[in-house]
Amino acid sequence: MAKKKNKKTPSTPKSIHNKIILTGPQRSGSIVLGLLIIIAFSWIIIHYAQSIATLRRVTQARTSNESTYDSKRFKRIDALRSGGLINSTAPVYSSKIDACYVTHADQGWVAADWYQDCYIRYTDLFPISLSRSNLEQKLQATNGISDLFGKPNSFQPRICDALYESNYQPTLIYLDLTLDAKDMGLDCKIPKPTQDTFTVRGPILLDDQLAVKSERSYDPSSVDKTKKYLYMQSDNYYYHESLGCGVGLLCPSPRKNPITGF
Repeated sequence: MAKKKNKKTPSTPKSIHNKIILTGPQRSGSIVLGLLIIIAFSWIIIHYAQSIATLRRVTQARTSNESTYDSKRFKRIDALRSGGLINSTAPVYSSKIDACYVTHADQGWVAADWYQDCYIRYTDLFPISLSRSNLEQKLQATNGISDLFGKPNSFQPRICDALYESNYQPTLIYLDLTLDAKDMGLDCKIPKPTQDTFTVRGPILLDDQLAVKSERSYDPSSVDKTKKYLYMQSDNYYYHESLGCGVGLLCPSPRKNPITGF
């Protein structure tokens, strides 16, 4: 007797087994996730490109201005030497600091805009034996002093004070560290190589908030206090960039650290 052949149950095509069928909400979620990934990736690419462009601008600004600042410093020193105010063109203490920072402009108590600034600051101390009055006389008799240092300080002369200033920033200072100026209500404080009182344009920043490259420097506390000095300084800004506000409430900073190239 012939055996009956069992009828095979029709198998489901492989294509149906391997195919994932998305419902409407699942399909929408996948599209949104994909868009978010594309947006995030695009933001990273744009941010990286902007950082490279900023680095190029900062480096170019520094390169095109630094030699001019160096030359101006040499001209100032030569003028002081020619006028008989200093005996040598080599300062006993000298610094050259390149610094950048990110800070904000206020509108009331809230930040309204953020920006990056960069400057090169020079400081030089020359030992002298002249009194302040003798220094002033020699400065007035020296050609080109006002072109190099600005205008004479208009306030009452003191033991330690600016001799000349430019844009409210002292450029030439007389320091008599042989006298105890604090007992006389005066503080003969040596300005720091990194910044003076009005170096930073905007809110006060501490030194650790600056990105600094030091070509040469000195410790103000190591300066010999038994001498008088002619102190020369200049702050030279070579870069400014308005950054606007970052994403979020109360205008957060769009850049945590300055882009410097060093």
